[in-house]
Formats: sequence, structure tokens, C-alpha cells
Amino acid sequence: MSRPRSGEVRELTVESLAAGGEGVARSEGFVLFVSHALPGERVRVRVEEVHARYARGELLEVLNPSAHRVVPPCPAYPVCGGCQLQELSYAQQLVWKGRWVAESLERIGGIRAPVRAVMGGPPWRYRSKAVFPAAEREGRPVLGPYRQGTHQVVPVEDCLLQSPLANAVLRAVRRLWEERRLSVYDEGTREGLLRHVLVRTDAAGAHALAVLVVAGSLPAGKGLGGELLSRVPGLVGVVENRQSARTNVVLGRGERVLAGEGALRVELEGLTFTVSPRSFFQVNLPQAAALYRTALEWAALGPGDTAVDAYCGTGTLALLAARRGARVWGLEAQEAAVADARRSAAANHLGGVTFLTGPAEDLLARVPVSPQVVLLDPPRAGCQQRFLEGLSRLSPRRIVYVSCNPATLARDLRRLGEDGWAVREVQPVDMFPQTAQVEAVAWLEREGAVW
Repeated sequence: MSRPRSGEVRELTVESLAAGGEGVARSEGFVLFVSHALPGERVRVRVEEVHARYARGELLEVLNPSAHRVVPPCPAYPVCGGCQLQELSYAQQLVWKGRWVAESLERIGGIRAPVRAVMGGPPWRYRSKAVFPAAEREGRPVLGPYRQGTHQVVPVEDCLLQSPLANAVLRAVRRLWEERRLSVYDEGTREGLLRHVLVRTDAAGAHALAVLVVAGSLPAGKGLGGELLSRVPGLVGVVENRQSARTNVVLGRGERVLAGEGALRVELEGLTFTVSPRSFFQVNLPQAAALYRTALEWAALGPGDTAVDAYCGTGTLALLAARRGARVWGLEAQEAAVADARRSAAANHLGGVTFLTGPAEDLLARVPVSPQVVLLDPPRAGCQQRFLEGLSRLSPRRIVYVSCNPATLARDLRRLGEDGWAVREVQPVDMFPQTAQVEAVAWLEREGAVW
């Protein structure tokens, strides 16, 4: 492929999918990425961005479609940036995600461990958390995801990844905002009130918590919360969250309950968890249950065993391990999540777990025992080197690593391999159907260890 020029139209054959879900065409060392183009397809593309070694193009026409191409059911797709793979059949999404995990492990980590077939789940209506920014269009408030690669809000009334209850809450907020003539935040002028609406739902999609993220205090906020509660059956609470900083971080630290409850109770694997607005909790609850079952199977914890759950969030894995009779230390930097974890431990009458607040790499030294197992579920950026070094010094029997980013998982597993850890098996789990994301859990033991 000769070097393309911006604005040029070309016919290309797509060879594969990149990590972000874009189609990839290669020739003579040059790569062109095309969103919504599938492997094996002959496509017509307009070149948009040209860089030193690669370019990006807009898909104009599919000349020879893939046998795996389907018609996307969402009317907002592909303008909306929430999904990347709706034109690819769900069965083939699972194949690609499994290949992505295996290739990342080998290419980045130099690891050729057994990778199980991806665990699939419901491809639609699976999310238990919605976060939609607000904007104004022709003098009216709108809510929806951002257009891909921008901060332009795409108005959406019914997101197919969200539960019907979450969509009902979003519609009710928009209508109430319009009726009361309340303002919407403008990123340019930094004026206006409503920035985001966050909705959490339980596993059945029967109960929800709404969080109104605003740049200042709501006028007559209590009345607005009560009105919203009365309009949406199943809504159990309305919370105001104040975020006045000029930032892309959705939630601020200031909160008040406007009506009903200030947190949502979620049932998972027979336990009840308290989830407040700023706490991390998995967004696909059926798939989270499957992932946690695998993690605990590999941890092989029993009565009298000890474990550390690092980056524990609201303590989901820690409490499930404690229910098996293990003594568990949960490590988490976010105070709100630790408070939720402690409430959940009390509600489930689980006394064998202790939660510590602070960075995981600092807290490892405060664990008073040498645990048999370390469970960890870090953010997308993965683990700091200092944490991995401290982890190896603990010398547990097993490590079970849960990750939402194959690239940083592979990097961290390579670092652990340098300290003598071997990857026994990896299980990818599709927590995010229709998107270019996948979760995976890896089981590690010391090279040559016999227990």
C-alpha cells in the first residue's frame, strides 16, 4: 500500500480486527484502520487521518460483506460511541475476543498459557450501570453517550445495552429538567447545572438508584428528587452529586440524598451488597457471577485459609471468599467503596474479613499474615511495579488476577513471570457485548511448585 493522502478514496481488503475493534488493512508496512469493517471484507474507504506509519479511514461502502456481518439493531449506531461491534455476529465477537486475549498474552507477555473459550452472556440489556452526559439541543436538554472520539452528546431514549428501568429513569430526568426549565452544563462556558445522569440497577433490573451530577446545588432539590421518585416505579433513591471541577471525572465528592435511599442493594451469588454512587461494582452482574465463580474455583480457598483481595472495590470477591470460611483482607483506595464493603459484610453476617483503606501497594505490608491466595482486580492501567514486587515477597500459594485490559494483564503477567510465577490457565469473560472490551481471569502458581 503506497502512502495514502487525506481525502483519498481507496478499495481495500480487511485482514483482521485491531484491539479497539477497527478493521485493519496492511500493505508494504503501512496500516490503515477502518471502523465497522470486518475481516475478509472488500471495502471502499475515504482516508481521514494520515500518520507516519498508519492512517485511519471512514467506511463508505462494503463491496463484499463478511458472512459474519449482521444488521445493527440500534438506531443510534454507529454514530454513538458506546458500541463498536454491533455489525459483527455475537458468536464471532466471542471468537475475536478470545483470540485478542491469547494474542496479547503471547505478543506482550511472551506467554503461551491455555486460554479457555470466552464465556458469553446476554448480548443486550446487560448493563447495571448507565452514565450519560447531558447537553442542550435547540434549547432542550438531551441525554446520551458521546459521539465516538468527541464530547458531542448523541440523544438516546432507549439504549439497548441498558435495562428498561435505567432507560425509563433517563427519560424521566430529561422530561423533568425540561418541564422545570433547569439549565444544562456547558463545557465551553462552564455555566449551567446538569452534567451527567448515573443510574445503577440491580441484577433483575427491578430497582434503581439515580444520581444527578450537577455543577452546583440543585434549587429546591428535595422536591425534584421526590417528583422523580414518584414518576418511575422501581426507583428507590435519588442522589445529588456535585462536580464543579473542570475535569472529565464524572463524579465529585459532595453528595446529598434528595429522596429515598442513598445506595442500592444488589444480590449476587446469594449475598447482598451495598453499592453507593462512587463505588466500583461490575456492570454485567450475570457475567460477574460467572467470573467470580471461576476465580474462586482457581483460588481453592477453604475454612482456615487466608487470602488478600487487592483492589477489592465494594468487597465482592472478598466476601464471597469469606463465605467459604477463609480469613480475608480486602485492600481498597476508595473510602466510599470500603464503607460499602463493611456494610455488606455486616449485612451478610460475615466476620472473617477485614477491609483496609489506602493504595494497594502500600497496604500489602500491613497484612499480618502470609496468605495462601492473593486475588486482585486492578483498574485498566494494571498494577504498579511496586505492588507486583510486594506480591512476590508475600509468596502466596496462588495468585488469581482479574483484568479488564488484555494488554496490561499481559504486561503484569510477564513481570510476575520474571519472579518465577507461571500462568496455569486463563478464562476470558465477555462482560461487555457489542463493545471492543473483554474481561479475563488468570491463575498463577510458582514455577515448579507442588502444594
